[in-house]
Order: sequence, then structure tokens, then C-alpha cells
Amino acid sequence: MAVANDKWNFIFLAEPHTASRATRNALLKLDGSYNAGSHHTDIKTLLHQRHLHRRKRSRYTTFCTVRNPADILTTLWLQLQPTCESEDRTFPDFIRYWGAKRPETFFFRHVESADQTIRFENLQEDLNFLLRGLQAPSVRLGGVIGATRNKAPWFRYYTLADLWYMLENYPEIAHWGYSDVIHKQIDAKNRKLT
Repeated sequence: MAVANDKWNFIFLAEPHTASRATRNALLKLDGSYNAGSHHTDIKTLLHQRHLHRRKRSRYTTFCTVRNPADILTTLWLQLQPTCESEDRTFPDFIRYWGAKRPETFFFRHVESADQTIRFENLQEDLNFLLRGLQAPSVRLGGVIGATRNKAPWFRYYTLADLWYMLENYPEIAHWGYSDVIHKQIDAKNRKLT
């Protein structure tokens, strides 16, 4: 669910694979918060289905969360393993398949209509920083966030060629500031080769 708050004037738009349920649950504890629309609904739908009034939208701060696309793909691959079309599909095949087939809004559906974005990697701190800016109280995200069963750190799944492929074929990496993270892993893998 998207979360709207009439007391603190915000709308949280849930992006897939960015701890959106944990964020939603924490935000719903604030006075004035309520579920608006379905889980990954967008602003257009909220307005069309009258979960939100157009005049109210202009006074509200909308926000969503972004996450390293390389990390999201690792999570997706692990989640889809039991149901993959081909049992021998490798991780490199998987990232290349999605690089060629994915829709334009595959990773982040709401960022274009959001006033602010926060990062999954600093979610607790970024969320409370945003809330303080709205004069709202801080919230505490509960439970384990982003824990895919048996998942090693995302970069362990990538070869050097895979990392370069991600940089060249997933523009979201550069757009949302994850190029340095990928380059750091490229440097680490290069050092191991020497």
C-alpha cells in the first residue's frame, strides 16, 4: 500500500524490493497515516481512484526508496531459482536476459513522480531525516530488512564481466548514484586477479 499522512503531509510510494512493507508498517504508526491504494500503486492511480485529492497532492511531499539494481537482481534471481524456466539458467544469463527484456520502469516505478528519494542502504537514517524535515516524529523500522534466505552479499554473485555489463546496460545504476559501488567491486575483483 502507498501510505498517505494528512497530519504531516506526505505520501510514501512503495517500490518493489526496497523494504517497502517494513517502511509502510512503520509509517502507519504515525498519527494521520492511512493505506492509500494497492501496495505498489502510483500517484495517477491514487488520484484516479480518489484515494487522494489533486489539491492535497500539491501540498504533500511524495517519496520512495531506491536500491542498488545489482542487489535487486541478485535477490530476484535467488527468489526465482525454484521456478526458473530452465534449471541450467546461470546468474550471468539471468542479468543479461533482464537487461534485454525488462520494461523501462522495471526497477523504480515511482521516482519520476516522487519529490524525494531515499536509499535502501541507509533506509532507517534517510527515512528519519526526511521525516524530521517534515516536522514529523521519527519511526523505527522493525524486523530484519532485505534478508533473502541464504543470500551472500550481492557482489559475490557477479563476475568482472557481469559488473561491466551492469554498468553498460542498466542506466539506473548511474542515474541513482550506484556507479561508484559497482566500480569499487570491479577494482576489488581486479586486485584478486593480480
